[in-house]
Amino acid sequence: MAEQAQEGTGEYIVHHLTNLKLNLHTMQIDPDATGFWVLNLDSIVFSAILGVVFLALFLFVSRKATSGQPGAWQNFVEMMVEYVDQQVSDGFQGKATFVAPMLPEPSVRTSFPVLSLTRT
Repeated sequence: MAEQAQEGTGEYIVHHLTNLKLNLHTMQIDPDATGFWVLNLDSIVFSAILGVVFLALFLFVSRKATSGQPGAWQNFVEMMVEYVDQQVSDGFQGKATFVAPMLPEPSVRTSFPVLSLTRT
């Protein structure tokens, strides 16, 4: 406890901004590890958590989807799909048949996630 009290502000900030890294060569957690064989465990854990949250959200929305007037959550899911599709098309200028193709027709593209999840 006294050790923390003598720690300066800069060291405190650097300590809390340092990612949890796993060095695959030594199989030990090393905050100073760099290179190709280092896994950033913070990113992996939060990516998995967010993936599960969005998958659960999309599944929840697909169960309540209507073909008439869409609800607020259905609009949110469609906006997320359009956002990802726009990011892919902005970053990849070619025809996206291999890199993250959503669907060829823009009119069908917005309802694809909801329709695909309701057919399961």
